Amino acid sequence: LFSTATSTSITTLVDNRQLLLKVKLSKETFVLARVFTAVANFGYTFIAYIIMLFVFKIKFNPYMLLLPIDVIFLTFFSIGMAYILSTCYVFFADINHLYSVVLTLWMYMSAIFYPIDSVPVSMQLIIGYNPMFSYINFARDCVLNAKLPDATDFTQIAAWGIVSFAIGTYVFKKNENKVMQVS
Repeated sequence: LFSTATSTSITTLVDNRQLLLKVKLSKETFVLARVFTAVANFGYTFIAYIIMLFVFKIKFNPYMLLLPIDVIFLTFFSIGMAYILSTCYVFFADINHLYSVVLTLWMYMSAIFYPIDSVPVSMQLIIGYNPMFSYINFARDCVLNAKLPDATDFTQIAAWGIVSFAIGTYVFKKNENKVMQVS
């Protein structure tokens, strides 16, 4: 969800510059359209995920019902990052290529493919500050560990989502008029 939402949103203002200049539309609409397209695609992927739960005989547990909370805050986090990245792309076009490299590194620093306990404690602390780790850990607790994520997990996913959204909105609004002049 995050990777697709941000990667597709990064170029949206430049891609739609002519339309934005001709038609009185909110610039946010274009970024949000790409993010919510990624959310819709995630929804379709989630259907396949549910099928895989049955195939691998992973038992349903009530904590799985908390996954939408994780997805909602991840969506807010993605929107905030998409606002920031799409604004930056207008001024620095090379950010698109750099972001794909950063995204790959970010993925490996999120403890997706390995348990966090398998890395040294110093790395665990660094990974613990990674916003994506919070979302992954929350989902992992709900599905694989069949346990209620603790209050810290709830707080972290909410804080990352809200702060990213607030900062992203601020950056986007602050540069909104400059964006059309530059691109």
